[in-house]
Amino acid sequence: MPHTNGKEKGGQNWRSGGNERRKRKFNGEQDASVTKVLKEKRLLKKRKQELKGQEEIMLESVGQKYQEMLKKSTRTFLRFEDFPLSWRTLEGLKENEYVKPTEIQRDTISYSLTGSDVVGAAKTGSGKTLALVIPVLEALWRAKWTPDHGLGALIISPTRELALQTFSTINAVGKHHGFSCGLVIGGSELAFERNRISGVNIIVCTPGRLLQHMDENEQLNCDPLQILVLDEADRMLDMGFSKQLNAIIGNLPAERQTLLFSATQTRNVKDLSRVCTNDPVFVSVHENATAATPDNLKQSYVVVEEENKLNTLWSFIEAHKKKKSLVFVSSCKQARFLTEAFSQLRPGLPVMGLWGTMNQKKRIETFTKFDESKTAVLIATDVASRGLDFEHIDWVIQVDCPAQIDDYIHRVGRSARMDDTGNSLLMVTSSQQDEMIAKLEKHSIPIEELRIDPKAMTDVRVKLREILAESQELKEYAQKSIVAYLRSIYTMRDKKIFDVNSIDAAALADSFGLVSVPRIRFLDKQQNEKKKKKKDEQNMESDEEEEKKPKRDSSLVGKFVIDENDEELFTIKKNGKDLEERLDEEEVDVKKEKEEEEEEKITLKKGKPIKKALTKVGAAKKILNKKLRVNTKKKFEDDDDEGKVEGPSTITSYGLDIEKAKQQLKSVDKEDRKRFKELREQRRQEKLEKKKRRTEEYDMEEAEESDDEPDISWLPDPDAVRRKYAEESDEEDEPMDTEDLEKQALALLGRRH
Repeated sequence: MPHTNGKEKGGQNWRSGGNERRKRKFNGEQDASVTKVLKEKRLLKKRKQELKGQEEIMLESVGQKYQEMLKKSTRTFLRFEDFPLSWRTLEGLKENEYVKPTEIQRDTISYSLTGSDVVGAAKTGSGKTLALVIPVLEALWRAKWTPDHGLGALIISPTRELALQTFSTINAVGKHHGFSCGLVIGGSELAFERNRISGVNIIVCTPGRLLQHMDENEQLNCDPLQILVLDEADRMLDMGFSKQLNAIIGNLPAERQTLLFSATQTRNVKDLSRVCTNDPVFVSVHENATAATPDNLKQSYVVVEEENKLNTLWSFIEAHKKKKSLVFVSSCKQARFLTEAFSQLRPGLPVMGLWGTMNQKKRIETFTKFDESKTAVLIATDVASRGLDFEHIDWVIQVDCPAQIDDYIHRVGRSARMDDTGNSLLMVTSSQQDEMIAKLEKHSIPIEELRIDPKAMTDVRVKLREILAESQELKEYAQKSIVAYLRSIYTMRDKKIFDVNSIDAAALADSFGLVSVPRIRFLDKQQNEKKKKKKDEQNMESDEEEEKKPKRDSSLVGKFVIDENDEELFTIKKNGKDLEERLDEEEVDVKKEKEEEEEEKITLKKGKPIKKALTKVGAAKKILNKKLRVNTKKKFEDDDDEGKVEGPSTITSYGLDIEKAKQQLKSVDKEDRKRFKELREQRRQEKLEKKKRRTEEYDMEEAEESDDEPDISWLPDPDAVRRKYAEESDEEDEPMDTEDLEKQALALLGRRH
């Protein structure tokens, strides 16, 4: 079959041609690069094998190298290779392009490698994460730690994002070590962590989740722990983790190394240094610096009232579409509302949100996405202000004033990291300007004022009203964000800067696109308490004034009048009785009242009066003295007779015909009772009809049941039987004639005889 052979031949030629092309491609330009990569991998593998063989020698000599390192000045360590580090750590640093150490890394690594406890402080963005990761890896390497040894290092971070960042750094730098590392944070599955935590060598965690495992998970054993690290230690104290940290430290062994790191070496950090088992070494790199913030950070502020903040923020975002900006607000509800609202307004760049109550999976996705973005806006709370290292942030915008100066330092520290450049913008109101700027200057923070061009501003209120009208959920977010913001202002300690009474709530609600101000319960409660307190003070003042006035004068008020027609300047007129007689009567009444009070009270030895118990006889006398009508009963009858009242009537007529009014009320009452009876009868009939309908429906349902029921059609009709007996009884009930009755009577008498 030549045709078939030709096809097979052609197919063979095609395959051979493809092989030739692949060979040429392999032997072409890419051949050199592929060969080079393969060669490097072989050399690296061979080098690692050689280094593994020399590792025992390195471990024996590392102690001597540490002693020589302490004799040298830290300024001589210009590269990581100058430190006596393991080859595994150096390879990880080299692969991640960490070549030159920063100041905090030079000064702390030299002490932490020797096993000393260290308390380190440095500006934001100075490389503290790597300064704690390297000692952890080296400590376990020196101890020849294996997965079978259990937990060797514990790193505690205040936020989940910071813990995730530290976890990623350890995995990257410690790639060539054989240690297992686990991330234990809130929001993840507890059961998944419980079953795997026993085989982890390094745990990076948040305080709450770690303490939960310590209390509930018997598989977590902290006895072999070698090193403890507290990252952003002061932040954990500010967030209220002091009790949890004390509980955690109580479960750890006493023999361990402890490292503490923070951006500010405050008194709280020094207090926290008591967790160190040995005398710690305090390292503050930028203690003598002229500014507490990075030198490459340009800081500015703008005076904006509360109702204009959203317009200013929106105008800024529109003007910086090609920049990467981080926006800080006070509360989670504000961050959620602004993220949703600005996303719907479509500013021309991605708008993301990051806050504490967000789902953990979404938080990680947002963190990663913003870090990888070149141009974006992230609206966040202070959860993103500590330790997070985002890739080149151009602007840090603080819409609300920070609670403390340390918070300001950490917020602006997200920009200008690792000798990079950056900018920050702080929005303050006119009432906050003087106090806030004075505080910043006191802490050596250089900041200058910027002016806003009103023509460049965009009013976004109309657009916000439109989207709120379309989305009820977004409207609720807006209302909750206003309440949350006012509550945050209300709870601040510094009332000179944070005064909730200086905020126009109506204008603030209008700037959020709301038509009315949402109800703010805590402010209403505060105002009610103030009013009550003011009223009590006024009552106390009036009572004191009344006590100061003579009682005799108060009894004569209204009994004296001025007669202007009299020749004398003032004359006293007598009302009915002579003045002396009236004064005598007043004195007698006062005496009687005093005597009655003395009779009703029993004075103790200490002079404290006790009222007598009121008896039934005394209560009856009081009622009789007040001339009250008691035990009377009004009877309402259906007939036309008037309801009778027992006892005489004391009502007198003054221009009103009482009898006529009684008759009118009587007729109206009669009509009302009649109407009530009719309504009651109508309701009763409706109930009966409803019951009858239900019965009929039930009978119909029974009749429509399945055909599986027994056939009873052969039985006689019960209704027909009833009718028959009814007819017979009717016939028996018919009246008989007189003759028939006589015959029946005679027959009965005859039977008896």
